[in-house]
Amino acid sequence: MGGTADGLAAGIDLGGTYMRCGVVDGAGRVLGRVGMPTWGEEGVGAVIDRMAGGVRGACEAAGVGVERLSVVGVGAPAPIDTERGVVTHAPNLRWRGVALAAELSARLGGVRVFVDNDVNAAAYGEFIAGCGPDARGDLLAVWIGTGVGGGVVLGGRVQRGACLTGGEVGQMILMPRGEVGARSVEDWCSRTAMARGIAERGGPARLSAGEIAARWREGDAIVREVVRERMELLGVAVGSVVTLLGVGRVVVGGGVVEELGEEVVGIVRESTRKNAFYETSKGVEVVATVLREDAGVVGAAGLARGWGVGGEARR
Repeated sequence: MGGTADGLAAGIDLGGTYMRCGVVDGAGRVLGRVGMPTWGEEGVGAVIDRMAGGVRGACEAAGVGVERLSVVGVGAPAPIDTERGVVTHAPNLRWRGVALAAELSARLGGVRVFVDNDVNAAAYGEFIAGCGPDARGDLLAVWIGTGVGGGVVLGGRVQRGACLTGGEVGQMILMPRGEVGARSVEDWCSRTAMARGIAERGGPARLSAGEIAARWREGDAIVREVVRERMELLGVAVGSVVTLLGVGRVVVGGGVVEELGEEVVGIVRESTRKNAFYETSKGVEVVATVLREDAGVVGAAGLARGWGVGGEARR
């Protein structure tokens, strides 16, 4: 299937536990969307079948046929070989070396498929249609959920790097003398890490982002202490990245931000500005996601459109 030139693309935000699929027009508007569990334990083939079904469902919700799509973009939780469309290693899906672009294309009748990292996609979505259109070409995205992911847009382009790890804020080392599992930004600042910290201090175990948010609003002292501590630590890492890259805007998203809102973003903002170097960096904007759960869908579609429909191959 060659696709059409009317600007319609599908975007898939593939998560370890949940996936979102949408049909996106050339202006970055989501015309139809569906969401469903990933159920990664069923295996690679079953998940890709579900992704293809999600694209068809989003097309039905948008009132268009799959044949109207120019291209399909996927954001997956892993380093991606974008040239070949291969998921190199996705631990939370138990995938290694999966030729996702080819497999999904075959299930959708030959439509072109582009695959990138999920937070790269979210960063690009915010850049083109969310908080970033006036960010002078540069933006850092930090997504806080089960883990912590990041994406960088410099000069209007997503930066993946030679090692495919560009933007991986969550894997930066905060505690070099810590034990395995207590060293990185993700180890300390993810929703998983916050829930563990709350339990270690006598709070309930295994809280979801929504439960953490509810206890935060109720004034739970342990929850407030742990969340503030961990978001201040995140700001240490983000401030260092701001200094290194010189970006003027940081967008913070993911389930924790969507549930806790501006108050938690404010903690990250204050810490980022405190820990960034030089006065020009201390004025960096730190804002909440505008697109929220649509960021990955919009960005995946946008990256795919730029790659596959007359755009530049290395967005």
